[in-house]
Amino acid sequence: MAGSLKRILRIRHLVEEQARLELERETQRLRQAQAARIHVSAQVHQQREQLAGSFVSGRETGTEASEDIRKENDWVLAEAALEFSSWNQMQLEQWCIQEAERVAPLAEQYQQRRQELLQVEKLVERQTSAERIVQDHRDQAEADAWFQIETRRRERSQSE
Repeated sequence: MAGSLKRILRIRHLVEEQARLELERETQRLRQAQAARIHVSAQVHQQREQLAGSFVSGRETGTEASEDIRKENDWVLAEAALEFSSWNQMQLEQWCIQEAERVAPLAEQYQQRRQELLQVEKLVERQTSAERIVQDHRDQAEADAWFQIETRRRERSQSE
């Protein structure tokens, strides 16, 4: 019986390893999504600061009207680029949420596989221990039988 349990244990090891590798792969994708989101978030923040700084400095100078119109157009274009970056950031946040939702069941599945593996390991340990006890009893019975045979032989030798 220990042989079949050991085969089951090997299979459980393989299944647990496969679940772990799948979880690692998907967790890596989640990390990539989060890194991209953080990078874009920093870019949006920087663009907002630059846009706010250019708007304030453009209003303070008080130059001629054509210069003001050009700066206003530049500011509108910068605002449009910022809105596109914000939209991109929202898309990346959605991607992160989707990846996190994909990783959660994989983590749970890995935990289940790990628990199954530990259960089978305990069964194998118990079975091995039980077989060891049975073998120890057999060895002791053989030793007792040999000792009884030798004792009777000696008694016969002495009585003759």
